[in-house]
Amino acid sequence: MPEKRLPENWTPPYPVWIPDFGGTIENIVVAYFAEQLPSGADIGELPGAMDAALAHEAAPATVERAAFVDHDGRRNDVYLAYWLSVSSYRSWWDTSDFGAWWDHADRETGSSGFWREVHVQPVRRLESNTSTIHPAATQKGVTRAAPGLRGPIPEIGYWGAARDRIPDSASDDFAPTRSWEEPMTAESNSLGRRVSRSFASNMVMIRSGQDWTRSGADELLTYRTLVEPVLDEGMAFLIGHPAETGCVSCRPMRQLDVATGAQLEQTFTTAYFLSLHHLEQWAWHHPTHEAIYHKAQEMIRACAYQLDLQLWHEVLILDQGSEAEYVNCSGAVGLLRLGPMGVPAA
Repeated sequence: MPEKRLPENWTPPYPVWIPDFGGTIENIVVAYFAEQLPSGADIGELPGAMDAALAHEAAPATVERAAFVDHDGRRNDVYLAYWLSVSSYRSWWDTSDFGAWWDHADRETGSSGFWREVHVQPVRRLESNTSTIHPAATQKGVTRAAPGLRGPIPEIGYWGAARDRIPDSASDDFAPTRSWEEPMTAESNSLGRRVSRSFASNMVMIRSGQDWTRSGADELLTYRTLVEPVLDEGMAFLIGHPAETGCVSCRPMRQLDVATGAQLEQTFTTAYFLSLHHLEQWAWHHPTHEAIYHKAQEMIRACAYQLDLQLWHEVLILDQGSEAEYVNCSGAVGLLRLGPMGVPAA
């Protein structure tokens, strides 16, 4: 039986809050829908299709939008959607016309690529937290979609706290079920076709973000000069060393206004790891993450533990309910960076 890592008589160094699903919600759906735009383009077909679909009665509980530039130098326009029931998601996909639009043969031709990564996620196999419940703060992702928040909680600020916050960690160590393998050349893109991928059980998705909308000039300068440079270095290391870290995909993104696509004062990174163990090994032992952690702590102390900068993240331990599809994509997007899914864990 896995043991909890919470130190005896632990006093949390700062407050955090977690989503409260009220005991009635067992599974949520976390979905990414994206368009890989042609070189030089800023907008494509996806916003129009998504705008119409979001007016549907089974629309997600919350939706966000972001953008990033991928390995091929192409801008990706990304919609992140969260449903509080599987039935609502399936109804939306089947009856909003978005599913039919996505499945149309036109997506397989033309100058844009499209990809989706969809997770039917048991809430007992996830954790999420936010550094503030300030009325002016806008929660993100799982924390925003959940019916409520709970906290402050004690499971924060020590190595292993993230694992302790996952309810099923009391009975499951989430051991890796597959190893890294480079894809064959023919598998490294999906140009002119659809390529489906399955996520191995116990793979991990982490989304970790920063919102400086409410930060004053001094606090923002501290973040920009102290934390942001080492954060960028850490993400660059993960992107460049998948075999060493077990990080299959790492996408630093800029948050956008859903309706207009204008940049917001928010960033986040979504990354997939082969397992929670792989994520922990990087977080606990690698110099790039140690630098992020220590610089963040230095900033928190410099601000007397009173940050207007909102820090948050979510960690999903994926199960058999996750799938991905890459349509007409150039380059090794997402799971296309990983070889055949039949490779067992070492």
